[in-house]
Amino acid sequence: MTTSRLRIIGGRWKRRNLEFRDSPEIRPTPNRVRETLFNWLASRIEGAACLDLFAGSGALGFEAVSRNAASARLVESERRTCAQLESEVRRFGAKEIRITRADARVFVRQARSAYDVIFLDPPFGRGLVEETMTGILNNSQLLSPTSLVYVERESAVAPPAGWDVLREGRTSEVWYALFGKNPL
Repeated sequence: MTTSRLRIIGGRWKRRNLEFRDSPEIRPTPNRVRETLFNWLASRIEGAACLDLFAGSGALGFEAVSRNAASARLVESERRTCAQLESEVRRFGAKEIRITRADARVFVRQARSAYDVIFLDPPFGRGLVEETMTGILNNSQLLSPTSLVYVERESAVAPPAGWDVLREGRTSEVWYALFGKNPL
């Protein structure tokens, strides 16, 4: 198996390389985008329970725990990718990270835990953001009133009803945004 590497940007694992399976299905969040995202989350990430859907490289979940998130559940459907993520959890000694082999769309419908931050960065061009976001919104146990959802995709998408775009950005490759619930 061929592996690729990316560097953790901040926190206790700053500058450590995360290894991930080299696959066309895995498109890690670019460093500049990750840095911006975690700057946005700086006041909210410490002690947060995070959910990294379509985990792929695991970069978002590992970065969150590196920056003192209480936990991160990484959901990935591909067996070999899960095995690589498990290997990285052991190598990093990342007791706060749990790997779940599942289809993210099914996981969000069945989950019984609330998460403070949900990372939604699926493969592009398949309509997975909209489908998964619907599952997230339909599971009342998955979200708290202050939960945030990070979305990364090839082009902008409007937030669902009752949600706002709190922050957004664009590179030549991706559009990314942080969604939060409208206050009642």
